[in-house]
Amino acid sequence: MKYGSISSRLREAVGGFKISLSLSLSGTVIEGMVLTFFAYNIVLLADFAHWLIDTILEALFVTSLSYASKSYRRFPLGIIMLESILVTLVALVMIGVYGYFFVNYFASYTPQELSGEYHPALALVTVLGGVFTAIAMKIQKKRYERLGLKAIKIDYLHAVIDTFAAAVATTGMLTISYTGNPGYEALFTALLTLFVFHGIVEVLRDTFKTIIGRNVEVELRLKIFEKLVRCLERVHVKFVDARRIGSFYIVSIHVEVNPKTTIEEAYKLRNQMIDLIREESDLIYHIDVYMSPRRRFKKKYK
Repeated sequence: MKYGSISSRLREAVGGFKISLSLSLSGTVIEGMVLTFFAYNIVLLADFAHWLIDTILEALFVTSLSYASKSYRRFPLGIIMLESILVTLVALVMIGVYGYFFVNYFASYTPQELSGEYHPALALVTVLGGVFTAIAMKIQKKRYERLGLKAIKIDYLHAVIDTFAAAVATTGMLTISYTGNPGYEALFTALLTLFVFHGIVEVLRDTFKTIIGRNVEVELRLKIFEKLVRCLERVHVKFVDARRIGSFYIVSIHVEVNPKTTIEEAYKLRNQMIDLIREESDLIYHIDVYMSPRRRFKKKYK
């Protein structure tokens, strides 16, 4: 697979991510306006928080992929680090802000009183959100089938979860509006909070793994190792490492070659290995290739 072909696919993929971002931003703005000017309740707030964190993360992801598509991984490593830092800060801020409302709600919860205003018409807001996520899911799924990029698959699978979350929010809004039962309000608030913290925990887990050095991608490492062994018969693959930082992967490999290999041959071999490795993921940002002469090479392969 040539670099240009991946770069062009990334450029086309960015268009789909921008559509997802636009839909996510629209949902956030609409729910924010309803909460601010029409009706406030904890269920709408929980759904709004879910929309907000998804929109921010989508915007950061679009920015990172835009850099990758324009220069095909020749952008500064600092961009990846900045993305990781910003995503972590967003997650921490969301925990603080939403955690405050969530804790305050349950601390002052009474089984006789609802937290705000409920009306069946408010369900139209969450239904519209479900429509937005369903559209994003359909668009991204088609692009994944055409382009085969893992980044798109991640996005459309996330849209599936968001569509389910919108269905939960709609069910909760209608149930509470017709029954006026604070118990149902507490139940659906807790369910929607799970969706909010699911996204936050995923972000913080990746950050924590990076800090302690546990951000190893075992599956990707195994795929790369097996491919190199299968495709390069006269090269001994000694070590493969693959780690995730933000949205991208960094790969390191150590191979042993014939001591008589020339510089020109080693250069061609390196490019061949890089091409093979990049076929395993469109999100591999950087590859380090270490070569060393192997003793008794002739005896092993004679």
